[in-house]
Amino acid sequence: MKKNHTIFIVLCFLFAFSTISYSQLESSISGSKAIFKVVKILDNYISDNQFMKPDEGKKYIAFEVVVDNSKGSKSITVPSMMIKLKDKEGYEYSLDMISTMIKPTFEGTTDAGDLTRGWIGFEVSKSTKIDDLKIAYRGFMDKTNWLELKKFKSTK
Repeated sequence: MKKNHTIFIVLCFLFAFSTISYSQLESSISGSKAIFKVVKILDNYISDNQFMKPDEGKKYIAFEVVVDNSKGSKSITVPSMMIKLKDKEGYEYSLDMISTMIKPTFEGTTDAGDLTRGWIGFEVSKSTKIDDLKIAYRGFMDKTNWLELKKFKSTK
C-alpha cells in the first residue's frame, strides 16, 4: 500500500511540475487592460501551400497568439506586423508572408470584453531553437514585455 501511495505522490508532483513549467506565456499590453498570450508554437511549420517554402537553410516557426481584452473598456488594436521575435544575439525578426497562409490568421483588433485569436509566423535559421527566442508586441504607443519561449513547451 505504501508503494502505491508513493507512486501516486510522485505522479501528482510530475503533473504539477509539468503544468507549471509549460504554462502559457502572457504579458500585459501597456496602456490597456489587455493581455497578449502565446498559446501554441509549431517549430518547423510546413505550409499547405506548395509555393510557400522557407529559403535554403531556414525554417518557419508559427505561433498561435491571443489578445485577451475581456477586462478592457475600449477596443484595442495589436497589428500583427508589430509582433517581433528576437534571438539570443539580439536580432529581431518581423512577420513573414507565411503568416497570411496559416489559418486562422491573427487579425489584431479586439473589442472591449472580447478576445482575438490567430496564427502568425516567422522565418528563421534552421539552427534556431525555440529556447533561444523571445516574442513581444512592440507597438507605436503600447507594448508588452519580452516573453521567453524557453518556458514554453513547443510542439511540432
